[in-house]
Amino acid sequence: MATMKCVLASAFGKADDVLRMENEWPRPELQPGSKDVIVRALACSLSPACTRMLDGSVDIVIRPPSFPYIPGMDICGIVEEVGEGGSDFKVGDCIISSNGMMPTGGLAEYAIVKASSNAAIIPKCVSAIEAASIPCSSVTAKQAVQMSNIKDGHRILVLGGSGGVGTALVQLARNAGASFIAATSTDEKLLKSLGVNRVINYNETNWWEVPEFKADKFDVIYDCIGRDQDKCRNVLKTGRQGGLFVAISLKQEFEAHSKCQVMKLFMPGICKQMWSSVWRFIPRFKFFISKTTQKGELAELLELVSVGKLKLILEPNSPYEFTIDGVKKAFILQASCHAHGKVVVKI
Repeated sequence: MATMKCVLASAFGKADDVLRMENEWPRPELQPGSKDVIVRALACSLSPACTRMLDGSVDIVIRPPSFPYIPGMDICGIVEEVGEGGSDFKVGDCIISSNGMMPTGGLAEYAIVKASSNAAIIPKCVSAIEAASIPCSSVTAKQAVQMSNIKDGHRILVLGGSGGVGTALVQLARNAGASFIAATSTDEKLLKSLGVNRVINYNETNWWEVPEFKADKFDVIYDCIGRDQDKCRNVLKTGRQGGLFVAISLKQEFEAHSKCQVMKLFMPGICKQMWSSVWRFIPRFKFFISKTTQKGELAELLELVSVGKLKLILEPNSPYEFTIDGVKKAFILQASCHAHGKVVVKI
């Protein structure tokens, strides 16, 4: 039996406690008649879903089929084998893919890319490390911008602008026509390089108290961090004026082990969304739940990268080494919510 090197999670818990490196794990195999492909992985990026799966904090929503499991879902790799049922790809193609909503299988030398995953071939101008950062965060940002219907001249605020989703959001909002973009972050240099007009250091200034924002309110606020959502009325137009608050993140610390906890988590936001749709003298509130990658989305994002309209931002310490120490460091940083750009492991 062919084997491979991979990272395994033995149980729910902290990265330091439950992750280990396995050097002789069985390589994945294609089923007879399959339309899937096997790739030799080059890089894997982490997302909030990866850390939530690992620590078990939302195990009623996402949990592995069994233990141990291989964490990670967004990968770039070279096609090594094509299923008997045929595929859009051929051996030798370098592709990116995401394992849907289930963050498993990515941190390994070989992985199966499902026929339904809407993978895409990467252009030569994009590195494997950069490409691996696209599937989850950039897709989420793209869908959020499309949902909010940004128009030319809109003023935008991104809460948590230096994370994986935030760095993509500020660029895609600009592409959509936003004329003024503000963002909260401690990394002013990074966001200025992405075209952000005003960076608010959240350690020094409360974004809802900035006089400029009170005088000229925003059309859309995107929340990537899940804090201080009720403060938006000070600086966001009312629903009657077209103001929209898009909650991409609920809150940083929460658990969901039962249906009751899920309801407790989501009901306040659902009620707020319903109420704001009726009472237009407050800003509209929208829960944003990212859909699985739709057909053509990865190709569209790669095209934007190719023509210089989307810069892929990696966390300065990326790529992390494919060692147990390197992977643990990557998970710890991802879980801290303090990464500036995407956290990527080079395989």
